Amino acid sequence: MNKSTTFFINTIIVLFLIIVALFYFFRSEKNRRLESEYLLSSSQDSLIVWKEKDSTNHAKISVLETDKTKTFLELSFKDKENQNLQKEVEKYKKKLSNGGSVSNISTNTNISTTGNTIIIEDTTYIYTGQDAVKIYPTYQYPFNLQGWVHGMVTSNRDSTNLNIRVRNEYTVVLGYESQGLFKPKKPFAEVKSKNPYTEIDGLRTYQVSSPKEKRWGIGPYIGVGVNQSLQLQGSIGLSIQYSIFRF
Repeated sequence: MNKSTTFFINTIIVLFLIIVALFYFFRSEKNRRLESEYLLSSSQDSLIVWKEKDSTNHAKISVLETDKTKTFLELSFKDKENQNLQKEVEKYKKKLSNGGSVSNISTNTNISTTGNTIIIEDTTYIYTGQDAVKIYPTYQYPFNLQGWVHGMVTSNRDSTNLNIRVRNEYTVVLGYESQGLFKPKKPFAEVKSKNPYTEIDGLRTYQVSSPKEKRWGIGPYIGVGVNQSLQLQGSIGLSIQYSIFRF
């Protein structure tokens, strides 16, 4: 191999490596820019709440998602919801791998009920000699709201006692929804409260991005081709590859 051929091959290799480096640099910059834009949009998203016909309460909001927890923790938020979410992410960051998530959920249980009062002890008088001592009545009101909220109210002249128990059941969904053709899917969090008396009034979720399928790659190749004399000839080198199908 003469010097001119060697120089030509070396030049091609250097140019190839420069193109690959620039390709990955601009691709990484684009991904960082898109991630920042999405984070800003998601952090300002408002909670959507609604009630279904079966009386279940729902809440839905965009998920804050980054490749690394460090990126999320370095952001400066002014609202308490995102600040509190950062505190939880900081606490559990060592346990958050690809696809791991942290959610903060707040709820309100609203109860309004009326019913018949039960008289446990009616007004009575106890006589001690010529004096009479009046014993005031005690009332109770037991309630049970479809098994979700139940308890007892007991009251007399001097005090009122409330004994209450609330049962809650939740379904939490973390998923992706389509934003239209050629647009990346948007991550979301949705919480369903099966208790009709419990409403979701706060929801924030952070998630570490799952590894994206890489179609572009660089690597060595070994191939067989045909030269100018129509003879088979082997070749070895480096190539940029794009995978259309994976098996």
